Amino acid sequence: MNIEIGEFGSVIAALLVVGAILKHAFPSFPNNKIPLVTFILGTLAYVAMVKGWGNVQQWIAGVVAAVTATGAHSSVQNVLGIDAGKPDEESKKE
Repeated sequence: MNIEIGEFGSVIAALLVVGAILKHAFPSFPNNKIPLVTFILGTLAYVAMVKGWGNVQQWIAGVVAAVTATGAHSSVQNVLGIDAGKPDEESKKE
């Protein structure tokens, strides 16, 4: 499988930003839907960037990029001890 590392990293970074924007800029957007949106966007974005619409291996790489972004986000939250299910301190003050 030929993974384009530059595009792979760009998709992961972009998905982390999209997830943060959805969570903080659109508070009414349900948090449990963010991974689904980033999964779909990430897969499509990677395949579009590498122009691999007809290549099954590139679709698999797109799925891996999307799952990696979700996993990276969850890992950072676990390491920092952030509970995604609880509202943060700022939203408690409102």
